[in-house]
Amino acid sequence: MGTTLLNDDNIQKITSNRVRDGLGKNEIYLIDVRTSEERVNPGRIPGSLHVPFCDISHAFSSMTLEEFEAEYDFKRPKISGEEKTIVLTCQTGLQASQAAHQLLKSGYVKLAVHQGGFNDWRENGGKCVDGKMDHNKLIDFEEVRDGIDNDSIVVIDVRNRHELVKSGPNGGRIPGTKNVPLCEIWDAFAHMSSEAFKLKYNFEKPDQSTLLGLNCLKGIRAFAASDKLLLLAYENVSVYKGSLLDWKAKGGQFYCCNSSATLEAVAILQRPNHKECLSDCGFPKLS
Repeated sequence: MGTTLLNDDNIQKITSNRVRDGLGKNEIYLIDVRTSEERVNPGRIPGSLHVPFCDISHAFSSMTLEEFEAEYDFKRPKISGEEKTIVLTCQTGLQASQAAHQLLKSGYVKLAVHQGGFNDWRENGGKCVDGKMDHNKLIDFEEVRDGIDNDSIVVIDVRNRHELVKSGPNGGRIPGTKNVPLCEIWDAFAHMSSEAFKLKYNFEKPDQSTLLGLNCLKGIRAFAASDKLLLLAYENVSVYKGSLLDWKAKGGQFYCCNSSATLEAVAILQRPNHKECLSDCGFPKLS
């Protein structure tokens, strides 16, 4: 690659294939240290986080946890006791190596550098996302409502199951949506057979040509899920910006549950005749 990485036995060097698997299994923090402009064009690795190289030292050494999360939109990894490895990436690997050494001086020990960076990722056939693609994948209230009504899109809620059945302003579920939690997306779509998938999630496993829509509470986790699916070559994936909160604000009907709610109702909500089933069991109320 024409890049010389700084040698240090405390910093691992990992390949693009290991980055892909680590992202999918949620085993690493992949932190891109390029500029915001570079992440828009030529693009970014799906699932990567962003802390510019010029911010690394201050962000990881001087900022409070609250300041860090407000600025970079993810929780700062712990210095000790962290199970995940922090993997630094850039365009070629050089800045990433320099950033890793700054974190090493700050006390971080589970560190790695993505060898070859974004260039190597693309050369090895890795999927990329640019600013235009992120914008184009957004869908709105009307598109979600009409897609569910005419069965033209499979809408998957990636929140945790308990969120679907709780009451309150952040609880409930859009009628007709499926559920695969974000933490299960990779294993479900990468490793499960069609039979096992249907048995667990109560709907047919989508193939790579299926039109998918993702939602959560606000849209953040839906974007994270879309990145994981893109790594698996699912390219017909849209994200409902605003998700459940936007749906409620627009007056969309939703299922909410009373205190006797149980997680078994999640499967009922995914059946084609879910309204009749729910009416029979008296479980959720349509609001």
